Amino acid sequence: MGREAHIAKKNLDISAIRYNTGMPWQAFAALVAAGTVGYETGAKLTSGKISPLLGVFIATTCSLILFGTFVLIYRALGFELSFNKSGLWAAALAGVSIAIADISLFIMFTRGAQLSVGGVVVEVLTILFLALIGILFLKEPLSFQKALGLLFSLAGIVFLIRG
Repeated sequence: MGREAHIAKKNLDISAIRYNTGMPWQAFAALVAAGTVGYETGAKLTSGKISPLLGVFIATTCSLILFGTFVLIYRALGFELSFNKSGLWAAALAGVSIAIADISLFIMFTRGAQLSVGGVVVEVLTILFLALIGILFLKEPLSFQKALGLLFSLAGIVFLIRG
């Protein structure tokens, strides 16, 4: 590798890598969904077997080890970790939110929620909340089709909980 290529490689940030993977955002959405399925299934399988807080601690520790490994590999390849102040605050908010979600999910399953109902209700409520945040605070457009989809999602929650 020439000196210019090495310097260019060192100056890449995560946004540049995102565009160079060749994977569309939908592929990453599928990976998020697959990870969420594994996470919620694992949380459900712990209920009644270990304390919810211990389950969250173990899950978080495993995540930290995996994230640490990715950071080490990323840095070993010569990539920089780029950030700014608002990005750090947003990441901290995400971390606090994940902790609340983790603890709540493990307790929800300990309290008897079925994976096929509780897990789906969590995901549909997430969809509804994200849509509201996008529409109300981020000023994202709300089409008739999107509104109809959100109403069907809400109706689905009602049917799941009552069923």
